[in-house]
Amino acid sequence: MYSQAYEIAGIYGCCMAKAAKLLKMTDYILTNVSDGHSQIIDEITQYIFRHNIYNEPVLSYMCEYYNGTNDEMYAVWKSAVNYNVNVLHMSERILAQMMYTGVHTGRFTEVFADYYSKIPDMLIVKAYLSYNSQFYLLRQKKANDIVFRVIEECMGDGYGLPECCYVAWLKNLSRNPVALREDTSEKELAQSVLNELCEHDRIYGFFKKFKGILDLPYNMQGLTIVEYIADPDDKVSLTYSINGADRLVQVMKSNEWGIFTCRFNLFYGDSLEYTFIVNDSNEQASTEPVVCEYKDIPSENTDGRIDMLNDCLASRQQHDLTTLRKLMYSYCVEEYVTREMFTIVK
Repeated sequence: MYSQAYEIAGIYGCCMAKAAKLLKMTDYILTNVSDGHSQIIDEITQYIFRHNIYNEPVLSYMCEYYNGTNDEMYAVWKSAVNYNVNVLHMSERILAQMMYTGVHTGRFTEVFADYYSKIPDMLIVKAYLSYNSQFYLLRQKKANDIVFRVIEECMGDGYGLPECCYVAWLKNLSRNPVALREDTSEKELAQSVLNELCEHDRIYGFFKKFKGILDLPYNMQGLTIVEYIADPDDKVSLTYSINGADRLVQVMKSNEWGIFTCRFNLFYGDSLEYTFIVNDSNEQASTEPVVCEYKDIPSENTDGRIDMLNDCLASRQQHDLTTLRKLMYSYCVEEYVTREMFTIVK
């Protein structure tokens, strides 16, 4: 009887049939005849699901073959999870589709959290982490804690990740760098990531927040980083003037996924005025001028002679001549000792 009804549904469709009866027929076909892919079963399962009528075999079939909008697929996924149906393939399709369509919602995180708790494909995991890291870095969208937890787990397990994941993880730590003092293992991992990024000349402004917590690599000592976010294919230039001098133009360095940087060696009291010029494939655009005054006074633990010079300049501006003499003496001693003890190898 159900086989005959199935043949009739294939000829005339099912839009006028009662969903409850179609469920019984579909359950029989999937259980006793074939659970392989069928266009007729596709139409029937979608029809009865829209009427909120389904069972485990129907959900299992839809998890394997159904494709729809993000909301429709999430509804099927959620129902299948509640029925303890295997949603692995459905989860992968939802995650891929949500990333393709630019979704950044709690549902996206919910699906990933469930998927990651099973036996995930690491390619999907890496794509998810990269997607959320770039949302966090480029669009300033808050990332769920699971993103950074999984990044840390992947690093601990030795899985290679896209560069943006390491940058996002480190930037998240920079929100509260003092916490690293209480977690030795995380501090060691952060130091390792920081060293690796600087070794490959990937230096960002937020690295300075780790001063006094981590050992800042030599090639970022005393740097002021100006950053701009744009399409990786754009050409971004910076026109600038330091302390009112002649304006210069510098092409900003791209990290190849959207952050452009330009570096300056500024000292205490210096004023940097700059404008971004963005050239894409169609036009050129300029931003409003920005003025940046360097007023950072080094902490108690100075890192090298650049910090010592900034201390001297700050003391001079504050007319603290006693401190200025002490600082100048310390600078001269360090410069003399360095010159006498070390020789530059050419």
